[in-house]
Amino acid sequence: MARDYALVLKNIDIPFTVVGRDGERTAIFARDFGCDGISDGVGHAVRIAFRGEVAMPSFAIVATPVDTLAPLTALLADICPQILVEKPGALEAAEMEAIFRHPRIASGVTSVFVGYNRRFLASVNTLRNRLAEEGSVLSASIEFDEPVPRIESLDTNAAIKARWGYANASHVFDLLFYLCGRSVELHTVASQPVDPAIAWHPGHSVFLGSGLTSTGTRYVYHGNYASVGRWRIAMSVPRRRYILMPLETLKMVEGPSVAEQDVPLLYRDDSNLKPGLKGQVEAFLSGDPAARLATAAYQAWHLRHLATVFGYPL
Repeated sequence: MARDYALVLKNIDIPFTVVGRDGERTAIFARDFGCDGISDGVGHAVRIAFRGEVAMPSFAIVATPVDTLAPLTALLADICPQILVEKPGALEAAEMEAIFRHPRIASGVTSVFVGYNRRFLASVNTLRNRLAEEGSVLSASIEFDEPVPRIESLDTNAAIKARWGYANASHVFDLLFYLCGRSVELHTVASQPVDPAIAWHPGHSVFLGSGLTSTGTRYVYHGNYASVGRWRIAMSVPRRRYILMPLETLKMVEGPSVAEQDVPLLYRDDSNLKPGLKGQVEAFLSGDPAARLATAAYQAWHLRHLATVFGYPL
């Protein structure tokens, strides 16, 4: 993700410095993107900023492995007024709570936002505009199945896979809450003896439940890490249903036919940038990032909610 963010910053002509642990890899990155580089890690960068050897940053983007996001964000909060941390912001709900309670963050001196780039997909922007005209969503369903063989083969830290609900599926729940308001009611269906045990996600493999959002949307969710599938979101308004599957596309069912029709998108991103990422970074730098981005307070709540869904410790 670091290179994806660098491509966006170059595209919108924002100068930046890359901070990495390994000197050689940091130098290669800096050379590739024509930027300054600081090696020996974020802790070193923070110390030399305090000593006045480099300028204090006006913002920071944290795009590192999931298990390092929270500690690096906490370090940067001591010197940086605005931080964008890649989703999910933390490996455990307690880590996100600690970030939210950091003195500079709790007091508003430092603002932290969590990067959910799919909020800025053309399909999601189009749906958001349509829902603003058509009123609240009556009901919704989300699916967060995965291409399990691919997940199993990923060379990813086992601790991150064990929190895959945070690291990946949180995208799907976030879109539901972004478009329909936070969940105010949650009912989970308990795991069953027939549920297969899977090595890469210990504890639970099948997830099913329902809830209610602050805008009155009733929703159901389903995910099965012992099977295969893909992400899907469906939202129903009076006499019409919208479907995001894959999330980059928007379809509509409108009676009397039950056939799915393509919905023309408001715009198409023809760049080679990661979909939604440019809009996310522009929102972060806009002067009013809280209007579109997930705040630290929201993410602390979000991970607590997901801990209930996935059976993770709080």
